Amino acid sequence: MQTEDTLREFLRLSPALLFKQFEAQTPRTTQVERILQRSKLNQLPTNAHIAEKLSVSESHLRRQLRAEGTSINELRDNLLCERAIELLRRGDPVDHIATTLGFSESSAFRRAFKRWTGTTPASFRNPE
Repeated sequence: MQTEDTLREFLRLSPALLFKQFEAQTPRTTQVERILQRSKLNQLPTNAHIAEKLSVSESHLRRQLRAEGTSINELRDNLLCERAIELLRRGDPVDHIATTLGFSESSAFRRAFKRWTGTTPASFRNPE
């Protein structure tokens, strides 16, 4: 049986309970991806910052992601690779893409792109 007071209390707390319940059901992978996607590409957050935003320790976050079959570095690389492919398809110069994605040098971006895709940016852009 609910009283008017208990009903008022339930209604006062229900929005917070709904958000907390939703957050608990969201896989850590999705939560980390959202944090990364909302960040500037050339200033992606550190592992410590991501863990802090999720209110867990870095080691606990690593364990949670490992249980889901991934890691922060893998999620970060996936995001950078997706954006690099978009920019290459758009026709942006490799130097511009490297800067946009936060690489210190174009050669570092080229090596990373080859590691991600198995091909160079030039070969990806002109597959012949």
